[in-house]
Amino acid sequence: MVGIDIELFVDTLTDLTKQNQSAYNDGKQLTRIINMCSNELAQYLYSIYEVNQNAADLALPVIEVFNDTSNSTGLLSFPADYNHLLSLQLVKDGKELPMRRINVNQLGIIQKIPQRRPDSSKNKILYYFIKDGIQLLPKQAFNVAGIFKKYPQNANIEYTYTLVDNEPKRSVITSTKADIPWGKNAFSLLLYMVMDKLGFSSRDMLQSEYAKLGIQKETIETKN
Repeated sequence: MVGIDIELFVDTLTDLTKQNQSAYNDGKQLTRIINMCSNELAQYLYSIYEVNQNAADLALPVIEVFNDTSNSTGLLSFPADYNHLLSLQLVKDGKELPMRRINVNQLGIIQKIPQRRPDSSKNKILYYFIKDGIQLLPKQAFNVAGIFKKYPQNANIEYTYTLVDNEPKRSVITSTKADIPWGKNAFSLLLYMVMDKLGFSSRDMLQSEYAKLGIQKETIETKN
């Protein structure tokens, strides 16, 4: 996916904090902090995106719209980056139809009362959560569509060093590089979150970024 170039992000961080490159020689430590802030940003946006369009636009990289098919026994497996289901519909004849979520402890009652039993001929489909997935009822294959929150993928930057004129020269290991999985509109907010976690004063800048979202909030709580 297109994201924030992590080299550009680190270079900008270096410029704003007035640190020389050696201050961020430990790529693993730095990306640990970046990924921590990335996850904290995702969790915060999850909590407000339904009532704030600016936050919804910012959250697009961590919201997944999907179309899938359950297996022959009605099992729908979660992808590896699944976080939380927002909606799920049956897709039939080009239309999206509602399905009803139930709890596992309701299964016995549903089987005893004919009116509550699932019936695919009447588009009466039920579902409940199981470990690592969703069970659809009746237990057969269905085409479904939905939306879920997903965990942001981890960014990564690592370095290799060579001597040039007896001075160490740092280069990015491109084979392990992974950019930050956010749109460019999240660059500044994420940058100031990382700066705050590194101990640099950035509260005023964070407040300014919140204001752009129409949010009155001092800061996303970050924990070291």
